[in-house]
Amino acid sequence: RPFREVSSTLQRKADECLKVVIKGTSTNKYGNTWSSVSTFKPTFIANPKKAELHVQLTRSEVVEVGAPPDGAYRVVLDATPIAAKRTRIEIYTWSTDEDLLRRAMRGWAKGDNLGCPDLTKR
Repeated sequence: RPFREVSSTLQRKADECLKVVIKGTSTNKYGNTWSSVSTFKPTFIANPKKAELHVQLTRSEVVEVGAPPDGAYRVVLDATPIAAKRTRIEIYTWSTDEDLLRRAMRGWAKGDNLGCPDLTKR
């Protein structure tokens, strides 16, 4: 798809789908229960030659030493135009746990799946 379309779709979907706070509780095998909050923070940056979508995650129950204040970068997507109707997409992920985000972003870039991922299922 043309770079402008890909870029505007990524920006719109990041705002719509990735600004998410998930609250829950967990219980371990010993019966200890605790509450948790996972906060996803998307950042979209673009100019005529490149678009970037970064997704950071902070989790209340995890201390990530050395991580930026808004959490570790879980997914980074780079989009660059390569022809009038073609855009190169490169997606970097933290781990295979981020496959749900990767698939969603890829669908947004291709324009064939514009739904929001259910981040409670990652």
